[in-house]
Amino acid sequence: MAFWIWVTGAQSGMGWGMAAGLAVLIFIHEMGHVVMNWKNGIKSSPPMFIPFVGALIAVKSFPEDPVVESECGAGGPVAGMLSSAVCLGIAWSTGVPFWWELAGFGFAINLFNLLPLGPLDGARIGTALAPRNWDFLLITLLLVTLKLPLAIWWLFLVMLFAYRLGRVPQGRHNLAAPAARARMTLVLLGLLVGLGWGTDAALFGGPKKRPSTPPAASATAQPRPADDTPPAIAMGTSVAQKESGLAAFSKLPPLAQRFLGLILLLSMVLCALPPCLAALASGERFGSRGWLAFAGLLAAHVLVIAVNVMVPPAQGGMVRGTLPGWTLGLLASVVFLIHQWVHVRLGHVQPNRDSLHRHALAWGAAAALAVAYARNSLPLLVVVLLLTALYLTVRPAVALALLAVGQEWRGQLARAAEYRVRALGRRPGSDLEKELRLLLADTRFQMGQAREALECLDLAVDGPGSEAVPQSNILRWFLHARALVALERYADAMRICERLLRVPHGERSSNRRTALVRDLLGEMAESRGWSDEALAQAEVQLSQLPANVSGEPAELLLRARWRRAVALAAQGRPGDALKELHLAHRWVADRAGRVALATNQARVSLERRDWTGAGRYAEAAVSRMPDAIEPRLLQAEAHFGAGKPEGEEYLRRLAREHGEDRWGRRAASLLGPV
Repeated sequence: MAFWIWVTGAQSGMGWGMAAGLAVLIFIHEMGHVVMNWKNGIKSSPPMFIPFVGALIAVKSFPEDPVVESECGAGGPVAGMLSSAVCLGIAWSTGVPFWWELAGFGFAINLFNLLPLGPLDGARIGTALAPRNWDFLLITLLLVTLKLPLAIWWLFLVMLFAYRLGRVPQGRHNLAAPAARARMTLVLLGLLVGLGWGTDAALFGGPKKRPSTPPAASATAQPRPADDTPPAIAMGTSVAQKESGLAAFSKLPPLAQRFLGLILLLSMVLCALPPCLAALASGERFGSRGWLAFAGLLAAHVLVIAVNVMVPPAQGGMVRGTLPGWTLGLLASVVFLIHQWVHVRLGHVQPNRDSLHRHALAWGAAAALAVAYARNSLPLLVVVLLLTALYLTVRPAVALALLAVGQEWRGQLARAAEYRVRALGRRPGSDLEKELRLLLADTRFQMGQAREALECLDLAVDGPGSEAVPQSNILRWFLHARALVALERYADAMRICERLLRVPHGERSSNRRTALVRDLLGEMAESRGWSDEALAQAEVQLSQLPANVSGEPAELLLRARWRRAVALAAQGRPGDALKELHLAHRWVADRAGRVALATNQARVSLERRDWTGAGRYAEAAVSRMPDAIEPRLLQAEAHFGAGKPEGEEYLRRLAREHGEDRWGRRAASLLGPV
């Protein structure tokens, strides 16, 4: 540390005093890491100072829990922010420039460490953040920056946004509890806001040089003109405010006019990017839909520019903010479509064009709302809301689909299915119709209506055959096979598994197909009561799927843990089953996951003949998702095992209403021969 102070003070020109103060701040930052490492039982080296770099501590490895790594990463910036705040307080109270500069250096160094890159602290903190946490962080930081536009925050917004778009889903955050993710998100947001404000206050809000002698008021003061004779500059401004943009354009030099005309032409060319990118990302031809989208964007672009050019600034209250709102909205939609196209090229997603259009419009509307918020433009807010209402009126199927998603989040599966059925009756278009049928089939399946789910899927997928399933239809055929398993049509489900394993030429989806087929084989074994086979398939899945995954692989991993827990309980190993449920509990992040957790806890309790515990878990699942059939069956089974009359009554009702699927047959088998 002493060598670092000597080298930094001699070579940087800041002096030994500033170098010593900076070394103390860096030491406090590193000790924040050390304290958090001690707290979590992680062995680390003492802080090591490296000239012209700073300091670091060496950690052999972090545990699997991402919350520990995130907390240890946040310890340094928190300690550094507090020590820099002390320097800023001394600077405000004394006015000594040394303390202003030291506080500025301290805030800036800790803020730089929050970048989510490589070994920096921001990457450590971000390990516990899910994609939704990053979205919340970016939106909140954007809202703060729009009202307090600091340059350092704009820089961080751009870098964090690029990181969020380019981040490959790894899913290590799934190992953290939702409350821990939210806590570390707020910690990172507080650090970004506090350190950014401190950097600006210390470096740009310090004491300004004052003139040694105040100027004489009589020598510099200008006589104020009378009200009836305004100054020439004010008159010129008034005249300019009354001119329209077209009149002001005609007075520009010819070179400036040609330059502005070129910018206008390029902005019109920008309108062709969204339909082109949507066609590329969806793998479809540009076609008539692309030309129609381009014509609509171009017409709206010309209208916005014409209105802003023709209306004088003094009378532009009703159009204030429409041009920047439209421009930023168009750019936001282009950025989203480029992001989707890149992920399609990498094989992560395969969206349809209608879905891309809807999401691009949503991104554009969000960008326009951000402009309205930044400029306090009520007219722009009204325009965006009116256009949104017009779009939903013209396409009522989209509005009904959004209402269905809201009902599903609330656990109301029957209402969600009702809205999707109504949406299908409003001529939603081929792409949205397939998407709605897929979602409706999934909802029906969760409700225990396997036959109805199968009917929806028969209309959403290609016909039967032995050819390979294309990548865009993998999920639909996977749900198709699950519905067949629920109806105990195992031979048909096996034929779909064979189709799923055939990879078309040029696709890179073999790992995904294998994982889905293993899940289907495990579900078939579980449905037939083969606990050994179900346990074997679950263990193979757990060994092949890494622990740090997200999205569809994370759901398969969670389902494998459920299956393994139930199979262990069926084999008389309740302790191992409870341990597996405890591990799976850490992956639960939404209502559906909590319902699945409570459902499988009830299943394990039933295997242990713990009727009271099974009834309690099943009741918790039913309260969160009352339309799902499996929790209701487990609740009835728990009551029946405990000798309660309502259990037998409800089992008879299930056997009568669902006699064609496994739920009804299970209820009938529990009742025994009548």
